[in-house]
Amino acid sequence: MTLATSGAKGAAMVTLLLVAMTVVCVPGAQPRSFTQTEIAQLDRFVMEVMRCARIPALSLSLVSDDDVVYEKGYGTANPTTRTPTTKDTVFCLGSFTQSFTSVLLADLLSRNENKTFETPLRDIMGSRIHLPGHYRADLVNLKDILSMRTGLSNMDIIATAVGVNRYRLMEQNLRFAPEVTSFRESYVFNEILFSLVEEAARALGGNTWYRLLRQHVFNRLGMENVAFVHMDAKENNKLASPVHSLNGKPVQVPMDAYKGQELVAAASSVCASASDMTRWMQFILSGGKKDDSQVMRRDVLQNTFQPVQPRPRGSTRLTGFSQPDIQVSYTRESNSLGWINGHYRGYAFVSQEGSLPGYESLITLLVDRKAGVFTAFTGDGGARAYAAKTLINTFALDMLLQGNPWVDSTSVCHVMDTMTDMTRRSEPHPTRVSAMSEPIRPLEDYEGTYRHYGYGDVFIRRNGSELHLEYGELGRYILTPSSRNDTFIIQANSGPLWYTTNADEYRSKGPYLAFFDNRYNDPERRPETVTIPFFSSDIAPVFSKHPVRPVESEQEDVECDACANFISVPLILTAAMSTMVVSLR
Repeated sequence: MTLATSGAKGAAMVTLLLVAMTVVCVPGAQPRSFTQTEIAQLDRFVMEVMRCARIPALSLSLVSDDDVVYEKGYGTANPTTRTPTTKDTVFCLGSFTQSFTSVLLADLLSRNENKTFETPLRDIMGSRIHLPGHYRADLVNLKDILSMRTGLSNMDIIATAVGVNRYRLMEQNLRFAPEVTSFRESYVFNEILFSLVEEAARALGGNTWYRLLRQHVFNRLGMENVAFVHMDAKENNKLASPVHSLNGKPVQVPMDAYKGQELVAAASSVCASASDMTRWMQFILSGGKKDDSQVMRRDVLQNTFQPVQPRPRGSTRLTGFSQPDIQVSYTRESNSLGWINGHYRGYAFVSQEGSLPGYESLITLLVDRKAGVFTAFTGDGGARAYAAKTLINTFALDMLLQGNPWVDSTSVCHVMDTMTDMTRRSEPHPTRVSAMSEPIRPLEDYEGTYRHYGYGDVFIRRNGSELHLEYGELGRYILTPSSRNDTFIIQANSGPLWYTTNADEYRSKGPYLAFFDNRYNDPERRPETVTIPFFSSDIAPVFSKHPVRPVESEQEDVECDACANFISVPLILTAAMSTMVVSLR
């Protein structure tokens, strides 16, 4: 045997040994299955989280190496009928919907020449885009909206209260959306612009976003229980009933409360089951496959995972939990195209979460490890729900990675309390005032129509001894005088939006306030403006009885008669906003 032959054989032996070691040592390289002991451990943990967070119904699914490891429903899906939760029980996913929309767009763009996520929307839709500033309007693209870097306020109340119809929103209101930061400067959460994304999907696919999503995603993957919260979820007999706590007891949220989701459907309207989400995770983790068939090109799918926009530091809700505050970090560093990028135990993940009134969801996918966890549940949202779904995801990931979970059922309530407190401390503190029986001036002094070019009209009316505020189709509120001059406490009337101020979760953030213009502090002078921080998480909008038309908007050309008629009416924004801006998120 020559030395060269001996060396070649030795190298071959080393190569075979390294391959064998790789197969044995890499977690996730072999399908993961749970023993009965592990299943019992997982069940105990989930049920303890549900008890501590007062979760009525919960859905969970786990995937490893493209195989279903676990899928199950917990609790009671419908408190009225006492229907148990199963793997086929449907939960509404909220902002989770963005990942579906992103994958759909990736597929549609791969079929269109000369169109990408960076193509200006006006070149896709074949029409002008009406946004503040010519630069933003001319250049905004799908990448900007999906990664949350447009710099525009979400104008939360519009979708909540159905402040305007869809056509008017896109043609008129969006051009006056308040600017939080400069274009492409930093992360600003915005779902209202997904109304434009939906129209872009229609232009690319030649059909409605709903039908395209079913055709290109749900039907291909065999996701059979999917519904849309504002359309057909109400008739779905598998739907878990959304609930909020009222004085410590669960009360159902009426489905009419989701009507405004039609305006932002491409961002927040999908509802699905654990079994559906198992198929979704298998598709993502396999690089675009369904069984052995390549449904989408791997590179097209993976393009949606690439980080685009860093998330700002400061808020735990945005950046996740880090050592040494908790034992193991679960961080969220950036946004990609419809996804959130982060790390757990040093492993890169893509995730997405969602919150709707009465629903919470979170998915975490360790793509390189081919491990994924999805959970959704009903009940209160807020800081505690955020901690609960993070704990379930990290516990299940530890089990999939065949490691020891960093928290167990005996300590999870204490850990959840700590994480909840951390999250609340990182958020703005509400202004505290007390209710009073009488305001400093007659109630009729506050009456009138107050306007804002972006949000539309707010109507303030006296009703006997009460002052009422009306906004949009669903927003009906009572204004109660407070200990602060010309400042009123906002409380929702009974109806679809009762939860917005009355449910336990929202009461803990309050009181929500409306500030009438008191710059002159003169009881003889009637207020001219009202500032309502409750309407937005970014910038407190100012509504005016005598609005000044923004100079920039006058440069915009009007393209239709209906738009011209609308714009001819002087609407809103006062030139200078009151210095009293209160963030009450």
